[in-house]
Amino acid sequence: MLQDWGKGRRSEVDDINGAVVAAGRRLGIPTPVNDAIVAVGHAIERGEFEPSLAALDRMRPA
Repeated sequence: MLQDWGKGRRSEVDDINGAVVAAGRRLGIPTPVNDAIVAVGHAIERGEFEPSLAALDRMRPA
């Protein structure tokens, strides 16, 4: 994903982690880590913040 973002492209976050989230919802299984990865990935793609190690802090539970 980092390479995609570095080249100004969308990442595969929906294809990989998003698929896990969708399957979890269908089966009634929580997927909090994948939910967080998708949310942060989308925020990066919207330009809300840069991809960095600091983004990991946004994935921690409140």
